[in-house]
Amino acid sequence: MVTRMKNVLIVEDDRDTVRLLSILLSIDGYEVHQASTADDALRLAREGVADRFIIDAHLSDSSGLKLVKQLRSEELLNCHAIVVISGLDMSHKAISAGADAFLLKPFQADDLFAALEHNTNI
Repeated sequence: MVTRMKNVLIVEDDRDTVRLLSILLSIDGYEVHQASTADDALRLAREGVADRFIIDAHLSDSSGLKLVKQLRSEELLNCHAIVVISGLDMSHKAISAGADAFLLKPFQADDLFAALEHNTNI
């Protein structure tokens, strides 16, 4: 039986957060890709590098929630799991934008893994 590696794109402009998430996700068997801007994230998503997304709500070039809406509007991307993270409680806005889950920083690794695996069509 061939198992497909889980691919995740971290969209976050804070290097320390990216480093920590990358280590945690790699240990759990994910292939990790990174983007620090919404434009780069959208380009990588369209290239098909990931089937799951972790998106910070506040990016330097755009709103992470706007990126969620863009991903949900594209037919080939709208079924992928999207988890929005933020230091502010934006759960209602994140879910309304189309995210599958919202996590308030700091969050537990187990909560992140559960959110990434929820409703994935892989």
